[in-house]
Amino acid sequence: MARPVAKWYVYRNLTKGGYSVKRFGKVLYVTDDIWLMGVDFQVSQAGNARVRESGHRNVHAYCTTSWCPGIWDASALAEFMPDTPARVTYYPKLDTQFQWVREFDSGSIYRAALVHLSEKGCMAYGITGTGTY
Repeated sequence: MARPVAKWYVYRNLTKGGYSVKRFGKVLYVTDDIWLMGVDFQVSQAGNARVRESGHRNVHAYCTTSWCPGIWDASALAEFMPDTPARVTYYPKLDTQFQWVREFDSGSIYRAALVHLSEKGCMAYGITGTGTY
């Protein structure tokens, strides 16, 4: 029987700054700049409800991937993406899932082919979600 692929979980570290990379329940490192491939955007609805009720932040929203996250420059890959990148945001007091924004369009995002997380925020290429792409 094939072993299930362990996922990598990446989330914004609001205490230390940057992005924490977690696997097997352990934070392996924190970085300011990372590229991810084949990303799913996941929000725990229970965690979101706790934020709304208490007003206190908790880790409940992740970018997940089965591919090893890279601290390499994937801007060359971005050049081959068919669309312009979309900025991805998540505000737990307003939203229950990640949102994408590109000029005059916006919607919910569930998946992206390529994601760049940096000090400037989250940019996604090849998005899947709702709204007008």
